[in-house]
Amino acid sequence: MNLGFLINMFTDKEINLLNSITEGFSKEAKHAYLQSFDEFMNDWYNFVEKVERGYSMTIDDYTNDLTKRDLIAKLLEQVPDTLKNKVNALVDPWDKRFDKATNALKSPIFGEGNKPWWKYRIPKKLTGDLQEDIIALKIK
Repeated sequence: MNLGFLINMFTDKEINLLNSITEGFSKEAKHAYLQSFDEFMNDWYNFVEKVERGYSMTIDDYTNDLTKRDLIAKLLEQVPDTLKNKVNALVDPWDKRFDKATNALKSPIFGEGNKPWWKYRIPKKLTGDLQEDIIALKIK
């Protein structure tokens, strides 16, 4: 998915701020390249589409991919409210799709305590390694 329409949705100043935040995430993770906001959002969208189709990679891959949503939450903490509203307008439909494509768990996939809502979700369509891992780990 290409988010080229962002040019119309955000000012140049807003895009520069969003890019600087996502590039900062890339630096923290020691990625080989700096990820733009457009690429950053595409990561979440592509993950949601994989979940809708039936996520087949391992539980470790799945929980790693969930961190994409953690980073969106972290980004939202760093922007002014007016910009937060615009970013949420992009994120909300995909969060709804993710919610619809997943089942709720009684506790987070890993760990204890207060976790964000997406940490309590597993795909409805379990296939491949993820299905085997969910069964082996007795995740309910």
